[in-house]
Amino acid sequence: MRKIFLIWLLVFMMSAFIAVISVSFYVQTNQASQNSKMLINLKIDDLSEQNEISINIIKNLCTDINFHTEAKTSILKMMLK
Repeated sequence: MRKIFLIWLLVFMMSAFIAVISVSFYVQTNQASQNSKMLINLKIDDLSEQNEISINIIKNLCTDINFHTEAKTSILKMMLK
């Protein structure tokens, strides 16, 4: 009788252990998936903001270069006259 009880106890304990491990694995995997998706979206948003900043910097540089080029050409025209 005692041996049968110990076998059933072992079976139920192993079943409970496997169930707990399965639920824990599912919960942790789901949480990790959500965290990674959130992190990827955050990095994409950050890159798009950085891209807009870079585009504005390039536009300002082009404007400055055009202004200085026009100023230098007008000075060169005055020097050649």
